[in-house]
Amino acid sequence: MTREQSKELLPLIKAFAEGKTIEELDTHGNWKETKNPIFTDSLIYSCIEYRIKSESECRPFNTQEECWNEMQKHPNFGWVKYCNSICFIQNISSNGITIVNSLELCYFNFMKCFDCLKFADGSPFGIKEE
Repeated sequence: MTREQSKELLPLIKAFAEGKTIEELDTHGNWKETKNPIFTDSLIYSCIEYRIKSESECRPFNTQEECWNEMQKHPNFGWVKYCNSICFIQNISSNGITIVNSLELCYFNFMKCFDCLKFADGSPFGIKEE
């Protein structure tokens, strides 16, 4: 494991040690609570995706404009995390986005975006409820 890879895992390990809820992305693209996450260097190379369950009240985007405006607030504009990869947003439509993932185009409606993607800075791909 490299230092950079350990930096990716450290927030998850710390949150787990503090008793926070860790979620795992299942094969259907849904986030489920996991009691026993596996934190090894093989996680870096696998498609197992973990996240810390959000304590903030976020929701999926409702409109293209809402998505665009929120994207501009995050560093690395136009990039998202998906399945341990960093992907470029190719298009934002009225009800979802298309990303480039390993030279393949993948479409996600805004609900699926919220469940499966993160901004490149690690925050949920959604908007904070006021």
